[in-house]
Amino acid sequence: MKRQRLSTHHIIHNSWGFTLFEIFLALLILAIAVIPMVNAFAPALFSSGHEEEQAVLTGKARSTMNGLLELDFRTLDVNKGNPAYFVNLLGDQAATDTLVSVTDVSGIDAQGNPIGGLLELKVTLKNVRLRTLKAAR
Repeated sequence: MKRQRLSTHHIIHNSWGFTLFEIFLALLILAIAVIPMVNAFAPALFSSGHEEEQAVLTGKARSTMNGLLELDFRTLDVNKGNPAYFVNLLGDQAATDTLVSVTDVSGIDAQGNPIGGLLELKVTLKNVRLRTLKAAR
């Protein structure tokens, strides 16, 4: 019995499949192309998650601010030093981490008496801060 010698010529031109070297070479080329693409898109993926959170927080803060603006001036003025009152009053509109602040920014007259009639409303929810003014009519 004669042994058949396996020639390199036969391995290179095998029509039945790929050689191990060809598979490794294809994986190497794929890795060289894919890794920079993943590195390029990774910040965008992380950023979109952050932007979505910002949008949700802004919506909640706006909802709380709208609830404050619906209150009449007298209610805001009487309870301006009591932020817990506003969070409890607004209920579901105010998230648990919401800080509400109402301050009198109307100033004083020439005699040193407070003028009254202008309040600053602030709503803070994590890193979202909304501020507006409300005047007495």
